[in-house]
Amino acid sequence: MSSKRILFIAHHRLDRSPGQRYRFEQVFDYLESKGLECVLANIIAEEDEYSLYQSNNIIRKLWIGIKSYKKRFQDLLNSEKFALIVIYREALPTRTTFFEKAVSKKNIPIIFDFDDEMGDSTCVGCGECVQACPTGALMEKSLLDDNGARETFPDKTVDTLCPYCGVGCQTKVFVKDNKIVQVDGRDGPANNQKLCVKGRFGYDYIHNEGRLMKPLIRKEGIKKEKIENYKDLKISDYFREASWKEAIELSAKNLN
Repeated sequence: MSSKRILFIAHHRLDRSPGQRYRFEQVFDYLESKGLECVLANIIAEEDEYSLYQSNNIIRKLWIGIKSYKKRFQDLLNSEKFALIVIYREALPTRTTFFEKAVSKKNIPIIFDFDDEMGDSTCVGCGECVQACPTGALMEKSLLDDNGARETFPDKTVDTLCPYCGVGCQTKVFVKDNKIVQVDGRDGPANNQKLCVKGRFGYDYIHNEGRLMKPLIRKEGIKKEKIENYKDLKISDYFREASWKEAIELSAKNLN
């Protein structure tokens, strides 16, 4: 084992990923100035970058995946040549941790991100680990009782789309008593079963008592002004309910 070599495990080559630049690439020059050798082990080759993020190309993507596993096996065999291994998020993008487990058995120090606590790391709370967990050891907190045991089970599921941005992620919504209790990613061309934190957990607004159910139009004589205290705000003091027809006609009129 060399005391002056650090292996950086990541998906992309140098200067291709903003996250990688922030998490470790920016310190390469500094580390090397201190006599340390930084070795980047990426699994996505330059010639594969375009194909990986295009629709279809299934055979090509399978081949990229095979090459990724081959590369990680090579990295595993060479891991004893390094004093430290830094892993950016995960060694492989296929929800498997064989590399991490194998390296840990060799007693080689592993650092994820900046060796931060989970709340300070690149974890964005998307809940992907909850959906991927095969044993049920990880579950949404909203489904559990005070003792950590699951108490909420859905009556049915509904296939639909995430209501947030325009990517079009497909979702499976779990419903109990006509209320959404859980959302999972569904296999679609835009998301491949994955969801961001909003798509997975941002559904509480649907059942919120303050949710707007009808169009509102500002009352006559009420001017736009800065509001200092939102706690005492009554929306009825500023707006009145209107029909969709009236709201659309007013919007069209003001756009002309």
